[in-house]
Amino acid sequence: MKRTSFKMLLLLSILALLSTIASAELIVKEKDFTMLPLVKLKFGSQERLGLQTSIYEDGKKVQVQRFEMTQGGMVKPVDIVFVIDTSGSMDDKVEKLKNSVRSILSIMTGMDYRVAVTGFGDSGSFKIYKYQGENFVNNASSVEYLLEQLLKDDFGGDEAQIEALYEATKLPFKSGALRLMIMITDEDTTQSSANSSLYNTLIRKISEDQISVVCLLGSSSTNPATKDTRYSEISQRSGGYTMDLGSSGIESSMRGLAMALTDEYYLEYYTNSKFYDGRTTKITIGNQYMSIQIPERKASLRIRSNMNSAIYVDSTVVGKTNQYITLYESTVPVNFRVGDQNMVPREFSSVVRSMDPYYELVPRKLSYEISLNYFGAFVNSILIGVNLGGPLSIAASWVLVMYFDIDADTIVPTVVIGATATAFVFYRALINTEKIEQEAKKASYDEYNLLVQRYFEGRCSYNDLISKYNQLK
Repeated sequence: MKRTSFKMLLLLSILALLSTIASAELIVKEKDFTMLPLVKLKFGSQERLGLQTSIYEDGKKVQVQRFEMTQGGMVKPVDIVFVIDTSGSMDDKVEKLKNSVRSILSIMTGMDYRVAVTGFGDSGSFKIYKYQGENFVNNASSVEYLLEQLLKDDFGGDEAQIEALYEATKLPFKSGALRLMIMITDEDTTQSSANSSLYNTLIRKISEDQISVVCLLGSSSTNPATKDTRYSEISQRSGGYTMDLGSSGIESSMRGLAMALTDEYYLEYYTNSKFYDGRTTKITIGNQYMSIQIPERKASLRIRSNMNSAIYVDSTVVGKTNQYITLYESTVPVNFRVGDQNMVPREFSSVVRSMDPYYELVPRKLSYEISLNYFGAFVNSILIGVNLGGPLSIAASWVLVMYFDIDADTIVPTVVIGATATAFVFYRALINTEKIEQEAKKASYDEYNLLVQRYFEGRCSYNDLISKYNQLK
């Protein structure tokens, strides 16, 4: 008997732990990817989080820049839209929600919130319930009234949940508010063909309008919503979460959501995703997690040049500069270089959804050091001294011997001195000429570098930069 009681107690403890884990979710309130790979997040939690807890992204520990919490710190307005299945099997859950809405909303006392209630059934049955002509209300009694009106309706059993969520995105949300939609249903999305036809449109819409979706799912015996992966994908892509009402109940689920909306956590961390590639990552803090989607941005590069160097985009070779490459696509920010040098962009737009940089391959900076060829000048001057200075000295010595009665023994020293002097003169001339030429080259390179600086300051045109570079080539 004792052993049986112990087993029962152990089983109940495990179930309680699993229930806690299942219901412990984070809800994303704001996402900022403008400084990628640094990600900035505001989110809420149904449980108090330890600020020293390690944070993981897709199972890998990340470097945290900042992590802090403000109790009751949700100062941003929030618009909450209930999207509720009106079929008869949902009546008990909606009744419990109506009876507990006062205690749930009391958690959010002092917050700037508005609530809208919508219902759905078969395709085309979506309905917005209004109080005194208004879509949104901001007190518990008005929400109770709207839920009471919903309980009177039954719009059919082939539920069009995706269609209903899409229609709900059209409500007049307050500018700057956190936009939250709460789907409550106990059926999967296979009932209506409208769900499949509108699914991708809904995903795009909630992403564009920054709407978070929380799915509270019951378990119908025929088509359980909890087994439908579309709900988890919608919630994860939007920064919301999915919860099984069978383990927690609608009252506790909504109470936990209200707590998550009330308290606010701020997190800055360096993501392992270095590019805007559209991926969804799972961030785990303790036994809770949230999913965020990195935005997807594309860059089209039109490249042309006659420099014979390899072109690298994000460390990948995409061709040679003596080829013509069009519309190479890469996630951005783009690390673009030719050979060992970064390039100057002709046009670069920071528009979030569409980037079209156009690169002409000219270097951002040219470096040049004067390195005189002393050995070459010495060899050349010796050859010139022997071939030119030697014969001239012999001729001069012969004239001196024949006409000025100079001793013939002086011919050899005269030839050596003449050849040496000639070599020395030409050595100095060669060095000076090379020095002048290289100083001129260096001055041209410095002039080009100054022109690059002026280009980035907007004080010269790109054509001027191209012309100068072509002159140097």
